[in-house]
Amino acid sequence: MASNETNGKPDNFVFTAEALQKAPPSMAMATRAIHADDFVSPHHAIAPAIHVAVCYRYSRNPDNLVPKVTDDV
Repeated sequence: MASNETNGKPDNFVFTAEALQKAPPSMAMATRAIHADDFVSPHHAIAPAIHVAVCYRYSRNPDNLVPKVTDDV
């Protein structure tokens, strides 16, 4: 893959903590927040995917199924 080196520097910019500190004039707060862990996290997506997982424990006998009241409100 070729890079554009017209100014003598490659285009593959590495986002570091120092670059984040120098970014405030050119980046909005939301942009800095979403990229705050780029230099720490090996994940390359802007925001890692959220995977929903649910575990249920229930009786195999339908006559024994009883709804549980949730009191977390």
